[in-house]
Parts: sequence; C-alpha cells; structure tokens
Amino acid sequence: MKANSLIISEEALLSVLREYSAEIQHNDNEYMVSIFMKRKLEEDHQKPYCIAFEARSDVNDKRDYFVGTAEEFKNILKNSINEDTPIDFGLVEGTVQKHADTAFAFQVKRFIGRDKQNINKQLLNFINETVAKYKPGDASLIVIPMIDSDETVPLDINYLIGNIRVPHNSFGAVFMLIPDLETETPLIKRLWVRK
Repeated sequence: MKANSLIISEEALLSVLREYSAEIQHNDNEYMVSIFMKRKLEEDHQKPYCIAFEARSDVNDKRDYFVGTAEEFKNILKNSINEDTPIDFGLVEGTVQKHADTAFAFQVKRFIGRDKQNINKQLLNFINETVAKYKPGDASLIVIPMIDSDETVPLDINYLIGNIRVPHNSFGAVFMLIPDLETETPLIKRLWVRK
C-alpha cells in the first residue's frame, strides 16, 4: 500500500454496508472480502488489524484515518478511494489510530463459470491470465469463483495448485475464497505463494 492510504475500522465499514449498500454496491465484494480477510488475519496472528484503501491523488484531506458517522464514511468511500489501482484493499496491523506503516495488499477478482463440465480448466485459465496481466509486486490475488449453475460444482483445488503459473513479477500469493458447503461460511484456500 502506498503512503496515501485511508484507514478504516471494520465497524465503520460494516456501518456503511448496513446503511448505504445500494449506493456503494459496485464495491460490495471487495468490502466484504476485506472484512473476512481481516478477521482471518487476526485469527491467524492473534493481533488486531484495520482496513486500508488507497486515496485518490486529488484528495486534499491528509488524515490517514477517519472517525465519523456512516454517512461520512460512505462519502469517503465514494469520493476519495482510488479505484484505478491494482490494489483493492490492504490490511494494516494495529488500530485505526495506532497502526503499522505497511500493509498486506490484496486484489479481488470474480470468476463467473458457465460451463460446469470444464469449470476447473476455465478457472485455471482465468487465474493464469489474471496473474500474467497484472504486476502488483507483493500484493496477493483473491479469486472468488461464482458458478452459473443450480447444482453444486466441485472445484479441484489440487488441480489448480498444481497448474497455476505465476510470472516472477506478478502477485506474491494467490488465494481462492469459496463457501464451506457444510457451514455456509467462507473458506480461504491458498493456491500459490512465491517462495
């Protein structure tokens, strides 16, 4: 994440999603994934984290964190976030008021699968094309597969892990966010990490 980041708490982001989801709908996936990944990182590291977004270069407000109402946060998300960047969000160790200078950076991509017979091959092609196209450095890619089918379509995680080809100057890691069919909660699967 760059220095011109806006840092927000999970509670503040959830308040915006609850009250203004229709107005920020185009970024709902990224916001929900940022909350899930924050919780997962906190669980794994036993430390608090907050969520960061890159600010647009023309934003005059130089504060790096904000305390305010859901409406104020909505306006910040709608008017101050740089959406023309390979980073959708970052996770920063600490609290909104006292946090680290660096962040874990993530890009979120949705995959829409239509051919359930070849879903794993399509998903692999999508991942390989995405990692070949972007060069975000140490950022991690999170893929959300969405299958256009009423039936449960099994994803072959081992096939994906064994066949992902990530160029050296691309992402630092590739994850997939899938629902746990038993609990209906999201699961994160690590498909690849740079060694």
